[in-house]
Amino acid sequence: MIFTRDRQWSMSGTTLELCGGACADSMVMQMAPVSARFWGRADPQSNVTIELQPPGKPAWRQSVLSDAAGDWAVQLPPQPASFNYSLLVLTNGQSARITDVAFGAVLLCAGQSNMEFGLSGSDVDPDTINGESLRLFRPDHLSAPNATVERFTWGHSWDGSPGCTDRCGTPWVRASTAHEATRSFSAVCISTALHLMEKLASVPFGLVQVAWGGTRIEAWMSPDALSKCPGTGTAKCGPPLPAGGPSGWERMNSTNSGNMCSADYRGMLHLLLPMAFNAMIWYQGEVRCGRPAPLPAPH
Repeated sequence: MIFTRDRQWSMSGTTLELCGGACADSMVMQMAPVSARFWGRADPQSNVTIELQPPGKPAWRQSVLSDAAGDWAVQLPPQPASFNYSLLVLTNGQSARITDVAFGAVLLCAGQSNMEFGLSGSDVDPDTINGESLRLFRPDHLSAPNATVERFTWGHSWDGSPGCTDRCGTPWVRASTAHEATRSFSAVCISTALHLMEKLASVPFGLVQVAWGGTRIEAWMSPDALSKCPGTGTAKCGPPLPAGGPSGWERMNSTNSGNMCSADYRGMLHLLLPMAFNAMIWYQGEVRCGRPAPLPAPH
């Protein structure tokens, strides 16, 4: 897979990556009492210094040693709901800075077409959208049934090939109805956030959308979770739909969608596991009508 961001930070022998592409300018991290996690990859066994700069206050700094694979992580000190932070990473004479960071509530919005339904088709009043308080993140659709990807991509098709033409992802961005990234973002996700923002004044909201129309829950489950659910598993996510059925193109063994076992977990969801979320919204509907049983038990 290709790491496609507005900028990369080159180092000798490798590239300094932050959160597999999930951390960038204008991001929202979870506020206190949670200690937000910040992670990345550098040269193996190298010293990495992380600096969190609050507005108008002394910076917090911590140094860690990356492991044999180059991975590193820190727990940031809990921060109140606030804006205008920056994060600086220093290692081997190289540096990377993230600006316009906010601390607030972070929501994960997942599911199928009901969750993907875009804001432009809804009755949400665009004047209610505040770009400073509402930030959006959405990776491209990426089906990875056979291998777990290591970083998010943008501007690519579902199989990782270059060229995205429909509901393309976007790195963190301030919400604005003037931008396609906002107009095509999940209406359910944004509407939920706007409702909560009426109750939680001055709290920034970060919305993370990982949804794909026509997908089943099995595609979003890890192989370990599938193995613990009766009637499912890495080799059998229930029988494929009969040929010519109402949704025959969505068979679990299809190679042209995100509906294979664990394909969307491996391609999109697992990279977000280190991130702290306040809540998850799952919206899945009629795709299960042709195959009501067996349903995976909740895990």
